[in-house]
Amino acid sequence: MPKQKPSCRSIADAMADDAAGYVLLAPPEQRGDVIASLVESFRDGCIEYGILIEPGDLAYYIKVVTAKVREIGAVGAHSQSEKLN
Repeated sequence: MPKQKPSCRSIADAMADDAAGYVLLAPPEQRGDVIASLVESFRDGCIEYGILIEPGDLAYYIKVVTAKVREIGAVGAHSQSEKLN
């Protein structure tokens, strides 16, 4: 029995932490370009492995990655302010 392929959205969820890390490593003025590059790589990876990209999957990827960037950034900012106090 062939193994079922994951959906693009499940892959997006699994990749969100790592992708957000790459975005946060970039200078703020370059983060949009980094996200665009990550989206392109995500799309290409899904295509390469024959995983169907449904309408809205790329927007979903952007949504989960940017949410994770905000989440990690907020935690980092909170930790930084605690160090200063």
